[in-house]
Amino acid sequence: MVKVLKKVPAPERDRLGQLVVLQDPIPGRWLELVTAHPDRQVVAWDTARNTVAGVGLTCPLSWSGHAAELPGSFAELFKSGLSGTRKPTVLVGVYVIVLVSYRSRRLASDIVRAMWSQGASEDHESFLVLARPKGKANYPLVPIEEYIRWVGSDDHPVDDWLRLHSKLGGRIIGTCPRASVYRAPLAAWEDRYGRRFTESGEHIVEHALAPLAVDAVARVGEYAEPNVWICYDCDSPKLVRHST
Repeated sequence: MVKVLKKVPAPERDRLGQLVVLQDPIPGRWLELVTAHPDRQVVAWDTARNTVAGVGLTCPLSWSGHAAELPGSFAELFKSGLSGTRKPTVLVGVYVIVLVSYRSRRLASDIVRAMWSQGASEDHESFLVLARPKGKANYPLVPIEEYIRWVGSDDHPVDDWLRLHSKLGGRIIGTCPRASVYRAPLAAWEDRYGRRFTESGEHIVEHALAPLAVDAVARVGEYAEPNVWICYDCDSPKLVRHST
């Protein structure tokens, strides 16, 4: 049986952060979130095997409520959330992962609900998610502003991850075109993708949501990954009905 807990058991905090880092090929400051805000993180726990089945990480943020004033990147978000200098007004879901062996159980929705519930328990009016639209990797040349407007016949986004949030009651309030920016020597990118980059310009690379910008003269590559801002109301009936 898998239970979604709104609090990471103390003995598992270090292992949980390490697990997230291992799952993410280009890790962010996930371990710091688990350490600084353990009571704001969510874990799906396999009680039979006594092990982690999934993870949901949140970061506190002091936000005015205006979309134009949202952080321009994960780096800005983490700087605010980890500084502790201002009282948070909202929680931001920054990472959800379900281990491969548990993905048939639809745990992602339960993890999102638990993250939302944590925000509601802190008396916030809203819960935000900075979501990575994984399906955009199939359309790396399409601007993120256009991609988010692609919807199906039911008016929900065609992107699976954005669609899940939409069906749970989340609404898109903006984009974050440079949510994660990775700049590295070209040799590192060539090693990562197993190919040579001999010409400057934009190059399509595997699993990337946008092209890799290559400067062949300076021998440097930069990848800026777009994400999407999603907002939930903390009194959302869709989530209240399913929350535990």
